[in-house]
Order: sequence, then structure tokens, then C-alpha cells
Amino acid sequence: MKKFLHLLAAICITSVHLAYGQVFPETFTSSVCSNCAPLGYNIVSGEPAIANIVGYPGVWWASGIPAPPSKNEALFPNTNGVFVSLKSTGNQSAKISVVSGGFVPGFQYTLRYYVLSSKEQLSSYGSTATLRIATTDQFPAIIATKVTNFNGNIHQWIQQELTFTAPAAQLEFSLFGTSNAGTGYVNFDIYSRPFTCKIPGGQVKFIRDSDVTPFACATENLYENVQLPIPAGAQVIWKTNPNVTWGTLTTQQASQASPLPPGQQYYAFYKGENIPYECYNTEISAAAFSFTSVETQAALKSNSAAINCTDQSSFDLTGQQAQSPHEIRWFNNDQHAGPMLPNPAQAAIGTYYAFYFNPSGNCYSTNKALLSSAFSVTAATICCNNPNNPSSQIALSGSNANIACPMQTADLTSFLPQPLSLPPNTVIEWFTSSDHTTGKIDNPTAVTTGTYYVFAHDLTYGCYNTNVSTSYINVTTPCAAAELTTTLDIDGLSFNEGAERDFIINLHETAGFGTNGNVSFRVSKIGAFDISYPTSSGVSNVFGGVNNMNGNWSFSEDDNFITVSSNVALLANSVSVIGFKIKRKADKPAGITQNLTAVIVVNSGGEKNGYNNAVVTAVSTN
Repeated sequence: MKKFLHLLAAICITSVHLAYGQVFPETFTSSVCSNCAPLGYNIVSGEPAIANIVGYPGVWWASGIPAPPSKNEALFPNTNGVFVSLKSTGNQSAKISVVSGGFVPGFQYTLRYYVLSSKEQLSSYGSTATLRIATTDQFPAIIATKVTNFNGNIHQWIQQELTFTAPAAQLEFSLFGTSNAGTGYVNFDIYSRPFTCKIPGGQVKFIRDSDVTPFACATENLYENVQLPIPAGAQVIWKTNPNVTWGTLTTQQASQASPLPPGQQYYAFYKGENIPYECYNTEISAAAFSFTSVETQAALKSNSAAINCTDQSSFDLTGQQAQSPHEIRWFNNDQHAGPMLPNPAQAAIGTYYAFYFNPSGNCYSTNKALLSSAFSVTAATICCNNPNNPSSQIALSGSNANIACPMQTADLTSFLPQPLSLPPNTVIEWFTSSDHTTGKIDNPTAVTTGTYYVFAHDLTYGCYNTNVSTSYINVTTPCAAAELTTTLDIDGLSFNEGAERDFIINLHETAGFGTNGNVSFRVSKIGAFDISYPTSSGVSNVFGGVNNMNGNWSFSEDDNFITVSSNVALLANSVSVIGFKIKRKADKPAGITQNLTAVIVVNSGGEKNGYNNAVVTAVSTN
């Protein structure tokens, strides 16, 4: 397509259609001469001549005459700078005529030409210049006449236009002039391509003005979109630009047009057919036809189906294709790579992708299929699986159960993949044997020490996903150790200047086991408050008074923490209370909030878990 567009650009650049018009007998085909006419013209009366800016034999202009405009034409210029000169005395004028053919009856033409009034030293100027168009019948009919009154506009070429509708294929053009006083001269300069031609009927009309294809390789016969009838003597041509001077598509290019990028269009013109000059209906076409390609996914009725492998071993993908005029090809990948599926009416278990295909251009409607164009053939039962295939195993999230104290059992189901997709009427079962022959587990959510193997069991067909499971969970002996947690109690969390309150740290044993070894916890020091403590047991002023056990604990400090360690073991299911005091520092302003934190040291008293060993309470200054 890119190569084609480059070709059109080259045609436009090198086109000779700088102006479009009829090839007409020009007025400068002869050199300077007297009593003569340009090639193809007839002398009707008088003694016409071919002159230049000086004059012609026997006649010299009284003053300089500019070169005729045809000398500056880009194509076939009037290099000699000559023109027709017609001498007039009153109404008696030299007169010439020429018959030109190739006109299409009913077409509108505009003839552009130039006239100039001149004189000799002792003569007068020409007064009028006349161009008359008539039929060539035995009794000619005048079609159009243009009379130019010079009115003192002398020694300058004046452009004139004469518009007419051709009644016949051949017409006669006559040139002559007049002089109001004495003898004068009227001069004509007519280029060989003086016509613009307009075909009646207005803009080309379409049956439809756009088309969209899913294929970048598709083609469109642009002619089939034109509404009939078209004007007599005309044909439809196509361009990729609305300007008539742009390069024209060949018949083959227009009948096999490729999609254009968005925003670009094909433009239609009426053009004269089999005539020796170019006629169009318009210089700028508004008859634009849009032909674009849009990447398109193949449409399916659904996207999945299941087979049971007992009375159905394959699935007919063609039955899932939505109605479409396009050929569909199936692949086992989303980029139509490699060979296509040879028989989509008998597709085995797997995932397949549908693509629209254009056989004439050998291309697809997209290079990558989306999930909307994918179809999965799945197994309605695990009996379809190969029991010896490792992929048939149930993938667990781990193989060891880490029981968190004080829990004494493990939940096997927490290791199953999520989400777990199973065929209908299929369940997960656990066994203590790897071949599901013995040791079926009734409650897999609460198992004790042992190794447990997982299977999928199809209750309809009686099969298992595998003969021997390699997916298992090892559950180790539950721990039998103390479990400590802590809480903090205080009567208020906001402190005015000089305020002081008691607070207590409670250590709870929750597993039902006494501690084994030293128990320690730390209280963080905070900058806006002072924290102190008694070293002997007493009463802490919390909730009206609570007995503390400070005498059973030892206290030490560094710059960051107060560390408190037990002197005696904590009993099973007991609570130990340790009392403290907290006071707002005198130099601290209001608006400060800090966290009062107590953390049990890891492995204190032989406990195994530290997930609930901290308590944090925010206090602030008023």
C-alpha cells in the first residue's frame, strides 16, 4: 500500500495536467508573414497577418507591444512570440476562422484567449475584437459571441472568456475586429489549450459513501459504489486527492483499491470519455469515498465447553462461530502462528483461538486474538486426565503444616489452591496412604500429627485424578508451651501540666501451660513523659485500685527502655500485674501525642509465638 501511495505522489509531481483543456489550433504556429493565417485557419476576408512585438512585413507598430501571454506558457510555449493581427477599416476587417472538433454535446466549455489593440505611426487603434462561435451546418447557427470594447486600453493584452454549451461535436470559431476612425489593428493570442470544460450533472453520486473491512489486504471495486446513470459522454475516474490536477488511478487500481488510513479518502470525478481534451464535472471533488480497515476480533457464541471423555472425546468448534461472511481459521495460539487446526469440528481438550481470514489477500483480521475470540475445551470429569501426568496432581501451597500455639490441630484445606476449579460432582479427599486405598480422613480441617495425601474424586464416574498422589502435607506434633500476651490499663490518656497517673501491664498465659525460664518485657521510654515504678508489690491506682505484683519482678533501665524480668514462674492460665507511674514533663507543651509501648521479649518463658507480644497505647499533652 505504501508503494502504491508513493506511485500516486510521483504521478502528481510529474503530471502534465498543469491545466486541463482542449487541444485547439493555436494562433502562433507560423512565423511573421503578411496576408497569411495560422496553421489550420482559413482566411475569410481581408489580409490577416502573423505579427510580433515589432510588426510584420510592411507594418511597424507605433510603440512597443508586450510579448503575447502564450510565450510564457509552461507547456508548448510560443517561443517566437508571434500572434494574429487583423487590420480593420471601419467595419471592414480581416477575418479568419477555424473548425475545431471533439466537443461533447451538452458539455459546458469556457474559452480563454487574449486580445490587444495596436496601431501604426499614422493609423488609428482597433476599437473592438470579436470572437464568434457557430455550428458548421449548411445554415450555421451562432452559439456564442464575445465583443471586446478596448475603450482606450491599448498596447496591452486583455484576457477574455467565452462560455458556451456545445450543441455538436464540431464548431467554427471566427476572429475579426473593427476600427472607429480610419485604419486600426486588432490582435489575438490563443493558446493551444484554451478550454476549461465542465461536465453537467454536479458531483458524482454514490450508492454508499463508505466501507469498512477487517482486512488490511482487502480490496474494493470503487466503481461499484457509483450511482447510475452517469452523464452521457462521461466516465468516472478516481483520485486520492480532491483536486482535479492530482494523479488519476488506473482502472485496475480503482477496481482493486486498498484500504486507506483513517482520514484519507478516494475522490470521484466525471471525466469526458474518448475525447481529445480533458473535461471534468468539477475542479474540486466533494464525492469522497472512505474505505478503511479496522482490526477485528472473530465473534464467537460462547467461550468454553466441557466434554466427559466417555461418550464424547472432542468438541465441534465451528458450531460456536457467530454468523459472519468471513472465513474463520482456528489456531492453538493467540497469534495465528504455525499450522492452523486441521479439523476444528473435532477439537480435543485445549484452548483455541479464532481468526477471520481473507483468502484472496492471504491476511488475517488481527495479529493477536483476545479472550473474546478464545474457546476452551475442558474436561467435564477428571477421568479425562492422564493419571500419570504430573500436571494431574493437585498443586498445594506447601507441604508442611506450621501449627500456631496454642492450636493442637491443622487445617489441610487451607493448603488447597484458591480458587479451586473442579468438574461437576467432584470432591477433594484426603488419605494417609499415597494410593487412596486406606486411611480416608473424615475431617481434614482438624488433623493431628501425620502425613496426608490429597486427591480429586469424581463421584459420577468413580475415578481419581491420579493413581498415586505426590501432593501431601506433613503435620508435626503440636507444641505444649506457654503462650503469653499483654494488655495495658490506665484511667486517662490526656495529661494536663504536672499530671501523673498509674498504669499497669498485664501478662496473660493463655495456652494452659506454666512458663519455663525467665519472662521479660520492655517498656519504651518516651520524650514528653517520665515513667517510674515501685520495686515492691502494692496497689496501683487504676480502676479504683488494683493489686500489683512488682515484688516478683526485677527492673533495669537504659536510655531507651525499662526492662522488667520475672523472679518466679508464671502459672498456667494466670495473669501477672506490674504497676507503673507516668508523669507529664514540666517543659513539654500541649499537643504532643506519643505511644506508650510494652513488648514481651521473644521466647520469654519458653513460649513459641510472638505474634501477640506487644501492646501500644497513645498518650498526649493538653
